[in-house]
Amino acid sequence: MDSIKPKVSYLHGMMDGLSIDENSKEGKVLKEIVKVLGDIADKLDEIESNQDNLEMYIDTLDDDLQDVEEDFYGFEEADEFNGEDEFVEHQCQQCGETIYIDKSIIENDEHIKCPNCNFDMLGEGNDERVND
Repeated sequence: MDSIKPKVSYLHGMMDGLSIDENSKEGKVLKEIVKVLGDIADKLDEIESNQDNLEMYIDTLDDDLQDVEEDFYGFEEADEFNGEDEFVEHQCQQCGETIYIDKSIIENDEHIKCPNCNFDMLGEGNDERVND
């Protein structure tokens, strides 16, 4: 993004070049407008600088997180993790919401409530599996 400062400087130069009387009502207004525009331009430059710093920081965090994922999961890309085998698709009999439940919850006969309507999805007689 181009800096707005040169444009504000140009306006300030135009005011000087046009010999606008800064003591007149219109001159006072124009002078204050150019001053406010200068302040806005300074603030925009500060925001852009902060944005650039945040982007660098986030990139660094992302790289560090990728290193942790590689160490933890033991492979290069976290996308290679295939969790499909560990989850079963269930459809709530009450509201029809489809959720994915960890197989260990099913194997341990634990109860899980539908996040949409609080219906006990794995309760007695509620083993309505859409896809195993």
